[in-house]
Amino acid sequence: MRELGEYLRNERLRRGYSLRDVQEQTKIRMRYLEAIESGEFQHIAAEVYIKGFLRSYAEAIGLNGWDVVARYQGLKSQLEDEIEEETPRRAPRRTARPSFKSVLFVLLLVGGLVYLFGPRSEPALEEPIPEEPTPAVEIELPPLPEVTVEESFSFSPVEIPEEDPIVEPAPPVPAEEPELPEEPLEEELPRISFVLEVAVEEKCWFEVHADGERLVYRNLEAGERARWEAEHGLWVRMGNAGGVEVVLNGEPVALASRGIVTLQYGDGGRKEAEE
Repeated sequence: MRELGEYLRNERLRRGYSLRDVQEQTKIRMRYLEAIESGEFQHIAAEVYIKGFLRSYAEAIGLNGWDVVARYQGLKSQLEDEIEEETPRRAPRRTARPSFKSVLFVLLLVGGLVYLFGPRSEPALEEPIPEEPTPAVEIELPPLPEVTVEESFSFSPVEIPEEDPIVEPAPPVPAEEPELPEEPLEEELPRISFVLEVAVEEKCWFEVHADGERLVYRNLEAGERARWEAEHGLWVRMGNAGGVEVVLNGEPVALASRGIVTLQYGDGGRKEAEE
């Protein structure tokens, strides 16, 4: 895409326009104009804005906007094809089949484990012969000494230690949550409500105001094309309406007069009047 940006920059310099002149005519921000001339179109948000900015830029310096957009689409398609060809293709995986030797080795290993650790039959144990019981012998025990109740239950007092005071554990300290970085706010792109395009067949004087700011106050020669955009309101006065083809938002505008005509478009509606 860099070659397209260099082409537009060389054409702008050859025709004597500065980036400030292009910005005043197209109302495109300076950083987008610089991205177009450097070929870094990824810095522009959406594809529809890239095409619109390219058309406005090209027509502001006297080029055909549709030809520039077609050239951009061709370069983009060529770049996508090159990226797809450079992507390596993965070879299909082959499923390995076990060999006869590996199967035989596994069978022998399993058989050896079964032989070593499998259950074995043990010889039966002979039951022991029970012995005859020995006759009990009676033995006379001496009489026990007499013990009084007081002697049998006498004891010495034992001191019971005092209980240790109960120490309540300290409450846990809550962990501080890390502060998350604030996400940068996305910059809103301008909303384009009115797009007026003119193709001059005969020399005509123009005065154009967009959103309250005057953009053009000069003559356009035969063969020139121009495009103006506005968000809230667009006011155009032409001195030779019969020699101009006008298109508003992609639809042609039929002009009743061939003389001085004033076109006014805004949030409140549209008005086309002759003077």
